[in-house]
Amino acid sequence: MSEIATVLKDGLIEDGEEEAYRYMADVAELSNTEAEYFGLDMEQYRAATGEDADSPTAPSITGSDYSPAHPWDAPGMSASDFI
Repeated sequence: MSEIATVLKDGLIEDGEEEAYRYMADVAELSNTEAEYFGLDMEQYRAATGEDADSPTAPSITGSDYSPAHPWDAPGMSASDFI
């Protein structure tokens, strides 16, 4: 499995290094230990994982954020409470 994963990682990097690092950080969600195991440039990998910290995500129920955008999703609340 390690061999297959390494070949896939190398293929991603060949297609576009920056996009590959973003994919591995955002989709594969590699830990630092896993990234080191695959021989990734850790400085570049940390930069790819840190870019999202500067841009906050939109409020959503999946993040347990019952913001004004979707208050009816809060536990015990419904749309009829706001009509």
